[in-house]
Amino acid sequence: QWKEDISSVRPLFAGAAMEASVHLTSSGEYLYVGTDGGGMGSSIIARLAPTPEGPWGEPMLIFEAPEHEGDVFTYCAKAHPELSQNGRLLLSYNVNTSNFEKLVGDADIYRPRFLWWPPPQPGWLPPGRKDQQD
Repeated sequence: QWKEDISSVRPLFAGAAMEASVHLTSSGEYLYVGTDGGGMGSSIIARLAPTPEGPWGEPMLIFEAPEHEGDVFTYCAKAHPELSQNGRLLLSYNVNTSNFEKLVGDADIYRPRFLWWPPPQPGWLPPGRKDQQD
């Protein structure tokens, strides 16, 4: 429920990313996709909840970003349910570095990455997309 007093607001779960996605699934639940570690971790995770306000389930590992190492970091993972097809969700995440010289020397670092994820349950796809073909 909305709160007028910001000091009374509590997180829905620990480690939520500042930028993530939440969509209604065909099973009527809500699927969160985001990057762990408060949004700056190497793991892309999913959580399920019966309503947008929770309670949210435990995180499930979807993918480990291989680029996340040293001064190169990953962030902003999210699902794109409107582009799902063949029982898979399109996911994206971003990569950047805190080393400006490295970034200038390798422009390929700072760009989004995409991957297809077949959720373990077909009901995790958005409504109307469960059996969509190419």
